[in-house]
Amino acid sequence: MPYGNLSVTVVAGRNLKNKELFGKMDPYCKVKLGQNEQRTKTHSNGGKTPVWEQELQFNVIEGHGILHVECWDDDAGSDDCIGKTDIALAKVFQAQLDDEWFTISGDSGKPHGELRLVLRFKPDAQQGQPQSWGAPVGLPPQQAGMPPPGQGGYGGYPPQQQYGMPPQQQYGMPPQQQ
Repeated sequence: MPYGNLSVTVVAGRNLKNKELFGKMDPYCKVKLGQNEQRTKTHSNGGKTPVWEQELQFNVIEGHGILHVECWDDDAGSDDCIGKTDIALAKVFQAQLDDEWFTISGDSGKPHGELRLVLRFKPDAQQGQPQSWGAPVGLPPQQAGMPPPGQGGYGGYPPQQQYGMPPQQQYGMPPQQQ
């Protein structure tokens, strides 16, 4: 199971089952990965075709292979569930991008509309990668015959005097005579 960052953009809904007797629905979505649950803003009077275009961010860790998405109608009393779906993330982990309409279903299993989600996965380069031995982490490898980064000229020890530069005093050594 890869580690990394999952970006979920909840774009829009279409053909959502109307849960209102009068007026238009006020839909929002809840998206859950593992124990982390987030929600979109409510699209007031969004009806059967709401638009959110809202991005949610999740950290992917071990055991996070299913994304749970629910669409709700925001009501004054209690909110009504329009529909829900579970999305297996294996395809997203492989391709790192998935942009499609997902069917949401009611408790009976019947389709209650669709949600357009854009899923982007960015793997964590530090997790699951073998550590290379030698150079400290974060430093570029040193090329053969070149001085270490930040040292010019010869690069030997003790540091050599550079052309046009005054002599440098070495710690623990008396000043050089000219």
